Amino acid sequence: IIIFLRTACGDPGIIPRVVLDDTNTNKISKQQDVVVNGFVVKLKFCDTCNIFRPPRCSHCSICNNCVDRFDHHCPWVGNCIGKRNYRYFLMFVFSATILVVYAGGFSVYDLYRRVVSSDEDGGKAVLAAISGAPVSMLLAIFCFVIIWFVGGLSSFHLYLITTNQTTNEQLKGTFSGKNNPHSHGLCTNFGETFCA
Repeated sequence: IIIFLRTACGDPGIIPRVVLDDTNTNKISKQQDVVVNGFVVKLKFCDTCNIFRPPRCSHCSICNNCVDRFDHHCPWVGNCIGKRNYRYFLMFVFSATILVVYAGGFSVYDLYRRVVSSDEDGGKAVLAAISGAPVSMLLAIFCFVIIWFVGGLSSFHLYLITTNQTTNEQLKGTFSGKNNPHSHGLCTNFGETFCA
């Protein structure tokens, strides 16, 4: 619950807005080029926040803020996932995956233990185990369904960590067919995600 609250209530990396008077906004170029690790990256001007968005920053239309290293806006936690709360989001997703595996595993084990200790044979032993522990059966079915979602989400984010991409960059295809200037190898990518 603490990890969930940290993800939902924490600052995702909102970049402060700049207040400009109306006379200067027309003179500002809407794009600038900067070099990041030997690659030219275009910085876009955000008309809402009046800033040049840093690399990997994006404007969230739901929160109406520019978020540094914007990953996505998560409706389940009601907050953007960005540079400052991404590791807590990952811990939340990974712990949910572990919890589903744990609950499903022990539910199946409980049913198995009841089948083995039953005096019945074959299918009757299975039916006796299910009727003796219907909650274990329902929980096993629920966990079997849910593991595809949380396990898939965990796997997807592990892939994103290994390639040092955000969900936003992956869905837009920002680095498809190109070298990712932000990827520095597996160990460094994991270190940047969990320790930076």
